[in-house]
Amino acid sequence: MVVVGKNATIISRTGKYADVHAFSDECDHLSQIPIVDVALAYDCQYSGKTFLLIVRNALYVESMDRNLIPPFIMREAGLIVNDVPRIHCYTDLDNDSHCIICREIGLKIPLRLRGIFSYFPTRELNQDELDNCDEHDLVYLTPDVSTWNPYAEGYTDLEDQYLGDNGEINEPPRKKRRELISQEDEPDPDIGSINVSAVQWEEAIDLMVCDDPFCLEPSLHPSGEGLFDDGAIDCSSADVVDITSMLDEEFLSKLLSERHAYATVAGAAGCAPSTIPDDKTSDEVFLNLADASAAHAEIPKGVTKEMLAKVWRISEDEARRTLEVTTQLNRQDADSSIAQRASTNDRMLRYRRLKSCFFMDTFFASVKSARGFTCMQIFVSDKGYVKVYGMKSVTEIPQAVKLFAKEVGAPNVFICDPHKNQLDKRIREFSLKIGTTLRALEESTQHANRAELYVGLLKEGTRKDMREKNSPLRFWCYCAERRSSIFNLTAKNLFQLEGQNPHLATFGEMGDISNLCNFGWYEWVYFRQHKAPYPYNKEELGRCLGPTKNEGNEMCQWVVQSNGQIVPRRTLRRLTPEEASPHNEAEVAKRAAVDAAIRARWGDSIREGPLETVHRTPPLVTRSEEDADEFEDANDVFDFDPDTFTPYQDDVEASATVPEADIIDSTGKPVNQQSTADLLINAEVLLPPCRMD
Repeated sequence: MVVVGKNATIISRTGKYADVHAFSDECDHLSQIPIVDVALAYDCQYSGKTFLLIVRNALYVESMDRNLIPPFIMREAGLIVNDVPRIHCYTDLDNDSHCIICREIGLKIPLRLRGIFSYFPTRELNQDELDNCDEHDLVYLTPDVSTWNPYAEGYTDLEDQYLGDNGEINEPPRKKRRELISQEDEPDPDIGSINVSAVQWEEAIDLMVCDDPFCLEPSLHPSGEGLFDDGAIDCSSADVVDITSMLDEEFLSKLLSERHAYATVAGAAGCAPSTIPDDKTSDEVFLNLADASAAHAEIPKGVTKEMLAKVWRISEDEARRTLEVTTQLNRQDADSSIAQRASTNDRMLRYRRLKSCFFMDTFFASVKSARGFTCMQIFVSDKGYVKVYGMKSVTEIPQAVKLFAKEVGAPNVFICDPHKNQLDKRIREFSLKIGTTLRALEESTQHANRAELYVGLLKEGTRKDMREKNSPLRFWCYCAERRSSIFNLTAKNLFQLEGQNPHLATFGEMGDISNLCNFGWYEWVYFRQHKAPYPYNKEELGRCLGPTKNEGNEMCQWVVQSNGQIVPRRTLRRLTPEEASPHNEAEVAKRAAVDAAIRARWGDSIREGPLETVHRTPPLVTRSEEDADEFEDANDVFDFDPDTFTPYQDDVEASATVPEADIIDSTGKPVNQQSTADLLINAEVLLPPCRMD
């Protein structure tokens, strides 16, 4: 029997126990070992799928770390077990060597060797797999029966039949087919005869002599057809029913029920023949009536290979292969009536189909963003693809779901928390229209929502970015969008990614990093101000907030101007080493002025800006006519008053100090060609000696 340990998940207990003895009486035995049904999880490293392996009637020894299963019982379950190691397959080595194969679902479990023992890795089921077990393929490693006796003598007898007296393989003789006829010497012509196999004959005999007999197989009835859908009648009733059905109450009741169901369908169709034709079964008549009366109510089955070959003028073989590699999500019958207009719903075709599950959730921010957002809707796939949409309130969740379907695609299923906002009626209706499913998790199972994990990762990533650059708190929405794009294009060392990034694993195509790889978060940049009037400089200093969306081209970036206004700009550059040098007093003063203006409007990484300035969009900085009028009168500007005149005096300046080290760039070289110390020494040497008169 199968023996499992603590790494197996118990799905049911049979209530039976067994005493387990070792190979020798000198060893201690285990008493009262429970017999249970368990499930094991097998992660296929080649397909990336997880299969659930079901084992029935197994001995459960909790102290064991490994599970033991004999190949015999797996073969009894219908699996192909090639337990010969590959190192011993001298001439028959192929892809199926040393593997466990299930042809029904296409599972192949490669076996490995630990010493001289074959094994394959399994694990215990996690909570997500227990909650969503219907999403995984099930494989029975043992026969799906309530009891199983490993000491049954039938296995021994069947095996001995193949071994002859000389030790050679002796194919057992096939059992002759027997006839089940009447007890008379010659069969009665009114009672038909059929041929049955030896197995059916033995089953019939066993059923007749058992204490609680049940119906024979339908093929044992003299007419050759089953009398009931769920079985037939016993042998003693077969002769009676064949003479007249009036003498058997059960069979008579079945005929009356069948006639009533036929009359109901025929009446609904508007035509009720008196009898069912002899050459057709009741099911065939029902289908014909349904086709004649309610053809418009059938679900369209899509185009057939014959129709496609005719319409496209291709061969049927090409049409068959075409249908195997294409989809027909919107199925309309071209031969239907046009009395009513066809449906206008084509969302299942407009949106890209994603073969993955997407988790969604809402996270909130305590500070209203620069765009007025108070929360964000996050979508996370099982491959780690992340998409966020800013919202002013939770009532905008349906709009976020629609925008996600348009920009990203329609996944197989949306998984969310059982909150009323996530299960909005509009979301359910939209999910049905685009051909996807909205699935809600059980209450208090937030750990099963993958979006909860990425909410924490996204928040932590944005906190680090904003703290490092001392950017205003109200820019968190721009930072979250930029960080989510970085998540999608980063090839992390995750098993499910198989060396790819989430974008490639989700869409099957490489993502582009052109608009993300040039500028860091809140980095100083010079951008071109196209509308700057003379003599203002067209190159203006600002801060970069990341790529734009629906503004400019794909390379366009959000930039904070010197007045605090956020604008999209595609023509921008980083600061040169000379401009970024802390000893460039002009550039340092300009950066300080821009930072002061931004802090006055938006705040910083510690203090949030005033709320009244969040939605204000100031005009461009130009000289107005009112400001120009103030400088028209020269007397107002240069009015001299001797009583209030203060003579000019030099400010007290601190003594200059020589820096301890030179200013260097990222490569370690000095910014200037000569070091600062050499310049000061050279200037002192070149100065003429000072004479004091």
